[in-house]
Amino acid sequence: MTQSAPISVTIAGLGAIGFAVARAIDEGRVPGARLAAVSASDLEGAKARLSGFRTPPAILPLDEAVLQGDIVVECLPPALFREVAEPVLKAGRTVLAVSVGALLANDDLPQIAAQNSGTLLLPSGAVGALDAVRAACQGDVRDVLLTTEKPVSGFQQSDYLTGKGIQLSEIAERTCLFEGSAREGIAHFPKNVNVVAALALAGIGADRTRLSLWADPALSSNCHSVRVESAAAEVSFRISNLPDPANPRTSALTAHSVVAALCNHVSAMRFV
Repeated sequence: MTQSAPISVTIAGLGAIGFAVARAIDEGRVPGARLAAVSASDLEGAKARLSGFRTPPAILPLDEAVLQGDIVVECLPPALFREVAEPVLKAGRTVLAVSVGALLANDDLPQIAAQNSGTLLLPSGAVGALDAVRAACQGDVRDVLLTTEKPVSGFQQSDYLTGKGIQLSEIAERTCLFEGSAREGIAHFPKNVNVVAALALAGIGADRTRLSLWADPALSSNCHSVRVESAAAEVSFRISNLPDPANPRTSALTAHSVVAALCNHVSAMRFV
């Protein structure tokens, strides 16, 4: 029996998450995968960063990189998401999307994927346990609530907060910044999108999913509490994410989630 060829992976974006995933593949922590190419805005800088890899990949501009590999792992600013996802899906290949929130503004992409035999893979990222959410939401759902608590530095001053009379620089105790639908929260806090978008897409959608956002100067990590009430089950869990040492604005769990998703995808035994 001949062994199948490794699945080739391209990584679009070489920030903290992209680099961590690239290193995991190069170190052999994703059995059955090989790193084919990476894209970066600074090609020379990327070449220097990857020079110590055992098998350095091709380093290409974004428009060339997305033409490579069986799977393209998107690790870019959300504004560039479609630039990666659309051509890959139209070519019938697979996108593993880190910018999950961008799907809410590009909701035609699943249809494009279906029409072209492409696939969108969505890692659970910084929230986790989305398998339990999906299962519970197969029953009659009464409520889905995400409560997110972050250090004050995890938010940015905005017209919305100013209009509510909230100045982040003046917060001295745990303060509620927003309560409402996930879709409304995403509009007001675009830098805090991916977790609530992942929960909404896994469950009952952005209009029915509720979001509560809190700033707490006593916190040093991002905390996400999920509660799902349905006829099938009552699911509740809380995750406290440590910051990524390479980028404190990113949860360390996110890169690990992408690596785990790749391992699951290429494995003969998969958790679904």
